Amino acid sequence: MRAVLFKEFATRVTESPNAVAVACGTEQIGYAALDRASDAVATVLLTEGYGAGSVVGTAMARGVGLIVGILGIWKAGAAMLPIRSRGVDAAGMENRTDADVDLVLDEPLVRAYVALGVRVPLAPVEPGDAAYVRRTYNSDGRSKAVALDHRRIAGRVRVTAEGYRLGAADGLLHLTSGDSHTFFWEVFASLVTGGRFVFDAPRAAQDPVGTIDSVLRHQVTVLRVVPDALRQLVAQPSFGSCTSLRLLFIMGGPVDAELRRRVLAELNVELVCPRG
Repeated sequence: MRAVLFKEFATRVTESPNAVAVACGTEQIGYAALDRASDAVATVLLTEGYGAGSVVGTAMARGVGLIVGILGIWKAGAAMLPIRSRGVDAAGMENRTDADVDLVLDEPLVRAYVALGVRVPLAPVEPGDAAYVRRTYNSDGRSKAVALDHRRIAGRVRVTAEGYRLGAADGLLHLTSGDSHTFFWEVFASLVTGGRFVFDAPRAAQDPVGTIDSVLRHQVTVLRVVPDALRQLVAQPSFGSCTSLRLLFIMGGPVDAELRRRVLAELNVELVCPRG
């Protein structure tokens, strides 16, 4: 795997240009279309001076537009910072501090950039360049911005892809209960291996029927879920119809023997639970 993720993504574009890359509800985008759209965003960012050394915030709900924006930011050579915006379903994202960002991308702005359709040669991006800015907190409670470079992000994505054994035939469903870091590892683990990344509806833990609908509609094969959400899923009469699932990765706590028995009675699926 290359140390700059969008370069590995470009290989998947060449291999499977028409395959679905990202899906959210009824909206989806293929690899070639995602590549073109993110190139358009990168072109406008570079034209307006937001390239290497810039930090561009993403104030968007999790969906196709967000992935277009992130790839566009990286292709321009800038670093991205996920920020919380009023009215945006952005669980786990950072609170905005104006000093942190040079520009904020929202969905209307991304759509406008994509509509221009302009594509020019993009800036060279190296593994050591900043890719993702996040906020951490000192012992005194004060926050500071920390930049992760492309090499570090690629290493973490590689761990996720290998842990889930992802390939081009896989569809990975992301539940919004996860933190922002896990979100990035999962979405790009899918994109660099040629699979489908699927966003579930907001508050999926309270909507097990919607989650099952996403599994069925997008033929999801891998699902990371917490035990409480898994209990709600198993309680649904349609849970046994989720035969595309091959791996349930359980986070946030152990799975008791009864829950494990109920899952395996319904599906021929691998259960992986790091906490037992």
